[in-house]
Amino acid sequence: MIYKSPAKLNLGLSIIKKLERYHQVKCVYTQISLFDYLFIRPLKLNTIKIKIKNCPTLASDKNNLIYQAVDLLKQKFNIKTGVSINLIKNIPIGSGLGGGSSNAAVVLKALNKIWHLNLSLSKLINLAKPLGMDLPYSLIGGVKSEIQGDDSGDFISLPSLPKCYIVLCFPDIFISTTTAFNQIDYKTVNKNNLDNLISSINTQDLKTIGQNLHNDFDIWTSKKYPVINQIKSVMINNKALGVSITGKGPTVFGIFDNLKLAQKAKSDLLSTYKNTFLVKPL
Repeated sequence: MIYKSPAKLNLGLSIIKKLERYHQVKCVYTQISLFDYLFIRPLKLNTIKIKIKNCPTLASDKNNLIYQAVDLLKQKFNIKTGVSINLIKNIPIGSGLGGGSSNAAVVLKALNKIWHLNLSLSKLINLAKPLGMDLPYSLIGGVKSEIQGDDSGDFISLPSLPKCYIVLCFPDIFISTTTAFNQIDYKTVNKNNLDNLISSINTQDLKTIGQNLHNDFDIWTSKKYPVINQIKSVMINNKALGVSITGKGPTVFGIFDNLKLAQKAKSDLLSTYKNTFLVKPL
């Protein structure tokens, strides 16, 4: 069968504090209409076969999150059959758009049905947590707020975004998670609790949503990589209601209420940045 694997955006990201091993981070997410596609077929042989199209640098072995998700279920439930997975990769790797986590989440949900494991969503989430902090959201989807690193692990559901258009631009810069967190100035983060953003989503006020987009990583990322501000300027000049980065960056996104303006922003950026997309929130 063919499965869609959507990218995600951080509409808001606030770094609360450093924990012993991780950071406590408040996030507001939405999924968007940029998809990877997975062709998943069960095998009688006890093997995991992964083929990847459009991304020759992405590993297809145990270093791949898809492989780890399959292996997790096989080990946990003593599965002696295998699976073949063909991945068509459209979400750029290292973009902060959560493609790897989304792929793994899709595989977990698909194999839960294919192998008749009958696991509830909550059980899948608990199983997936060791694979990565973003896996639980990728399994749930929708517009959600969450505090990662909180013991509760609860998500708060928010309304879908009002009708809008989102332009994404990935400038092909790699920012490692370690580098991103090492740059944090704890005096400057956690000044925005994202309450205004959440309130504007609840009231469905797109203009105010745009004004309240926020990402604490943007404090240093924009300074270190001037191209991020250059991309933002193109979006703002085309009347974006708000701009920000997603995840730790470097992908910049802008929210528009006018399709023609969004198309113009995409066209202006595409001449320089090949990984530019026009999408909608899911």
